[in-house]
Amino acid sequence: MTIAFDGTNYRSATSGSAAGTRLAKCDAPGNDVGAYAPGLDFRSVFTDDGGRIHARTRSSATVCQQTADGAFSPYLTLSGGTLGDQSAVVRNNAGVFVAIEGGTVERRSATGAYLGSVALSGHSGSYPHDRGKRGSGRPPASL
Repeated sequence: MTIAFDGTNYRSATSGSAAGTRLAKCDAPGNDVGAYAPGLDFRSVFTDDGGRIHARTRSSATVCQQTADGAFSPYLTLSGGTLGDQSAVVRNNAGVFVAIEGGTVERRSATGAYLGSVALSGHSGSYPHDRGKRGSGRPPASL
């Protein structure tokens, strides 16, 4: 579902109702070097400026930080807004957490405080969850 690169390895996360391994680790050339985090139902995995891996699981307002391969500890809680069960969350270059579901983008500060939202014009908002915006339009400058 999502992928992150920490400068050395890729982490590819999956989600869904079936139990099993959810986080694959590949080296820079793409070789499989491990699978971790059984049972975690990821909605996003991403890195911060230091290359540390963070993740959000389904129905959780908590962003977790990876402490060892496949082991995560709570990092911060996203507050306010209407963070959906399926929302993918990432951190942008300014340290702002950005989430999307159903064509609505929500922003939260580096501490998790709600900053506001914007609806994307022309967004399909259908399954698979928020994987595209039709056409070649650009998101609003407020993002």
